[in-house]
Amino acid sequence: MRRIIREGKVGFWGVPACEVQPHPCLPLRRGTTTRVAPGASRDTSTQLHRQSYATPAKPEAPSLAEAGEGWDGGVVDKIRRILQSPIQNRIVNARLEFAPPTPMTKASETPATTLLKQHGIPYTEHLYEYIEHGGTGVSSSSLGVDEHHVVKTLIFENDKRQPLCVLMHGDRKVSTKELARQIGVKRVAPCTPEDAHRHSGYLVGGCSPFGLRKPMPVFMEKSILDIEKIFINGGKRGFLVGMSPLDVMRLATPQLVSAALTE
Repeated sequence: MRRIIREGKVGFWGVPACEVQPHPCLPLRRGTTTRVAPGASRDTSTQLHRQSYATPAKPEAPSLAEAGEGWDGGVVDKIRRILQSPIQNRIVNARLEFAPPTPMTKASETPATTLLKQHGIPYTEHLYEYIEHGGTGVSSSSLGVDEHHVVKTLIFENDKRQPLCVLMHGDRKVSTKELARQIGVKRVAPCTPEDAHRHSGYLVGGCSPFGLRKPMPVFMEKSILDIEKIFINGGKRGFLVGMSPLDVMRLATPQLVSAALTE
C-alpha cells in the first residue's frame, strides 16, 4: 500500500490514486510523502504517523577516570596498561594483570641460607612481593617493620675496579666520599647491575652479604649494631632473613664504618 502512485493512475485493486492512504500503523519510508488529490487537505493523522529516520546521537563515552570513579587506583592503572598494549596482546595482558597473586609459603634454598645453616646461624624467613625499584620501602611496609631495621646490601667498586660490599640501613644512603676516606681509597662508586651480578652472583634486589661469588671486603654501618634484630636479604628477590647483627659480624666479618646519609 506504500507504493508511490501518481495522480490519475490506478493503484492496487483498482483504487484511484487520490484515495490511497497509508495504514496508520505502517511507517513511511525515508523521504516519501503521501499523494493526495489537488485541493484536498492533508490528513492530520497521516502527519502524526510519519516517522523520522534520523540516526539518534550516540551518548558520549565516559573517560576512563569517570568510568572508574570510586575504583581502586591500582585497578584503573591495570586497565590503562591493558588498553595501551597492542590489541592482539590485550587478552593475555588482562589475564596477567588480574591474575591472583601466587601465595609464597617457603623460600627456596640459596647460597646465603646454605651458608647460614652450615655455621648454625639462627634466622627467620620473611617473604614479600618484590617490586622492581621499590627498594626497602616496599619490603619494610610489606613485612610491617621499621625501614631503619631493614639492611640493604650494596656492591661498589673502588678506583682500581675492585668490588666491595656495603651494608647500610634501608632509610639511609652511602656517602661515597666519606666511605672512600675511611677505607683508604681514592674513590668508590656503585656498580652497574651487570657488574654487581658478576661480582656477587646475585641479582640486584636480591643480593646478600653471605655466599658471595667473589671474595671481597664487607663494610657495615656501625649503627646497625644498635638494633636487636635486622632484616637482610637472603639471596633472592622478595626474600629477607631476620637475624641478630652480631651474627652478621661473626659470619661476614665486616669492617665498621660511619658513612650514612639521610635519604
